[in-house]
Amino acid sequence: MKILVVLSRIPFPLEKGDKLRAYYQIRELSKWHDLYLVALYSGSVPAEAMRELTPYCREIHFLRQHPVRSALNMAASLFVGLPLQCGYFYSHRNHKRIDKIIQEVQPDRIYCQLFRMAEYVRHCRIPKVLDYQDAFSMGMERRAQKAFPLFRSVMRMEAHRIAHYETDIFDDFEHKTMITALDRDCIQHPMKEEIVVIPNGVDFTKFSHEEMPKTYDLIFSGNMNYAPNVDAAVYLVKEILPELRKKHPDVRLMLAGARQEGPRSAKRVRHRHRLGAFDDRLLRPLAHLHRPDEVGYRSAEQAVGGYVDGTSLRDLAPGRQTAVARRGRGCRRHLQHHPPICRYSRQTAHGRGVLPDSRAKRPRLRARTVRLGQRHKPLERIVLIVSR
Repeated sequence: MKILVVLSRIPFPLEKGDKLRAYYQIRELSKWHDLYLVALYSGSVPAEAMRELTPYCREIHFLRQHPVRSALNMAASLFVGLPLQCGYFYSHRNHKRIDKIIQEVQPDRIYCQLFRMAEYVRHCRIPKVLDYQDAFSMGMERRAQKAFPLFRSVMRMEAHRIAHYETDIFDDFEHKTMITALDRDCIQHPMKEEIVVIPNGVDFTKFSHEEMPKTYDLIFSGNMNYAPNVDAAVYLVKEILPELRKKHPDVRLMLAGARQEGPRSAKRVRHRHRLGAFDDRLLRPLAHLHRPDEVGYRSAEQAVGGYVDGTSLRDLAPGRQTAVARRGRGCRRHLQHHPPICRYSRQTAHGRGVLPDSRAKRPRLRARTVRLGQRHKPLERIVLIVSR
């Protein structure tokens, strides 16, 4: 089967969640189908991207986004009712090029990742799959609650537009997927139960349980150019860490982010804690830096759904306990089913339970943590959905 894969970013290198999800789905789908990749980019194409993706794709088309044109299209979207994200990623020129690729390839299926790319293919008369990935309307609404007053109204307008657009494109795609059931419940469509939940997983060829000397007690990992991640890291350093040090004076923390530039709030914590470049080469050593009798820390404050996200699963794979923020409907129910995961909330004592000595030292609990991380192997499901 010929499958056209339409992405808003080149899925390599793997420093962002949507790239990670797309890359591994492409790898799995290529075992059974012929893939034709279309991905947008701005700036320059990473040198290793073509080399890494060529073994999995029959054809690769990288379409450039011109920054000025993207800004103009985003401004124009204000007057036509589209989300600003759709305006930013949409280009009439790229739309014509994608239509031409469809005519030449004649794909049997179109796989579109994220609502922001739906405008390019939503009206094609070819069976289509849309990976919503997250309920971006919910995430934008939450960000608006913490935004400066100057930006709050704009972000709330964007959240409203995204919610309407997520519903509007629902019927244009034969199959829909998301990462969590919680995000699915936030889609405002009467048939939202049709959305198939395909959670993220872990590549066990890169992340596995291995006993090594531990250096750090806590590691916060995430893209430090993403505002919710920065908020969570700053809160960890300013609010939770001082409470932990009352009981554990020598506790050591590492902040590992995809980018070192970013908001000033992230820079202010660097003089006290290390902030490293974050990619696969660093991540694999980081997976074993925890001290043997302490518990790993991973704040999921930025996880839109409040469930175990991809980074948390990655942390569980080497056998570390993982702390996630207790947020949103369904999060408590999910965590009750998986007790190896510690949790915290701002309403309770800061960080209480993040370093539970009595639990962290139990070998059986550590073994259960490994099994929890290894339980998530969802790639086979995307093959079934796209192949329908």
